[in-house]
Amino acid sequence: MPFVPVLLGTTREANKSAAVARAAHKLLQDLGADSQVLDIGDPLIPPLVERRRMLDQVDPAVEAHGQALDRADALVVVVPEYNWGIPGVLKNALDHFLPELKRKPVGVIPVSAGGGGGRCALVQTRTVLSAMGMVVVPETCLIAQVHRLLDDAGEIGEPDTLKHMGRVVEQVLWWEHAARLKRAVSDDTPSR
Repeated sequence: MPFVPVLLGTTREANKSAAVARAAHKLLQDLGADSQVLDIGDPLIPPLVERRRMLDQVDPAVEAHGQALDRADALVVVVPEYNWGIPGVLKNALDHFLPELKRKPVGVIPVSAGGGGGRCALVQTRTVLSAMGMVVVPETCLIAQVHRLLDDAGEIGEPDTLKHMGRVVEQVLWWEHAARLKRAVSDDTPSR
């Protein structure tokens, strides 16, 4: 069973992206993956001084998230769009974990309160993840006006949104399976 965490890319209190992360987590579990939501604000990842593998003493938050990402077979990133871009706390978190994320499949689900669906954050996040050596799946689900998609319990209840999110996680699992098959044949991963 593959382990595919969902990285919640915000620390903002009362954010709506957490509902999207929970929905992606449930979709992954429904498809047979082991998953958990990794909230970069709980525990809070501090500003990058050096990557954890280079430090004698590692911040406990960095170590906890690093262990989960190291163990991950793939990843889904839920990224809210703030002021036409990626949240700084998400970029900081990703910078901490380059070795743990390299060569892993990743799906990106952008979220926005406005009508654009997080397009700018999507482009920026894909660029960063690709530069880190991750395999970014082409499928995406732009989530616009996220507040309108929440049910009375504060969860994503809109069927079309869940269907589109399901396509993203299905593609992440497909690429995870392909990568696992390749590693079983040979581990000739090119160095970077």
